[in-house]
Amino acid sequence: MDDKKYPYSERGKRLYEFFCSKGYKTKKEFAEKMNIQPQWVNKYFSGEFNPVDLMIPLALEDCDIQWLITGKKQDPDSPIQINFSSNHNTNIAAIRKVLEAFRNINPANMEEAEITLRKLLQHNVNCRTSP
Repeated sequence: MDDKKYPYSERGKRLYEFFCSKGYKTKKEFAEKMNIQPQWVNKYFSGEFNPVDLMIPLALEDCDIQWLITGKKQDPDSPIQINFSSNHNTNIAAIRKVLEAFRNINPANMEEAEITLRKLLQHNVNCRTSP
């Protein structure tokens, strides 16, 4: 991987660690699972792109989102569990938990949480309107 420092380098390293731990065979396979262009995978791994943008597909693949963001494993007794389903009300509850997780991680930086929340809400609307 490139040694160049990007804003999200540490998160990118953790994303790469997740990629390896899940046994993906190729970056193309990972890109398909994450619903991104294959050429973007290295940008996420390097930290040029923020891996939080992939929160929904990563959560669906059982990635510990708190670990991805902070490097700290989620406490199994923590009330914050991020699970997505086809049920709209369940997803709204998960979205609220994601926002709370961001608040707990860094109360001073809610901008990233708000951006992520908008993405989650849009995903939830898209799931509801899909056949």
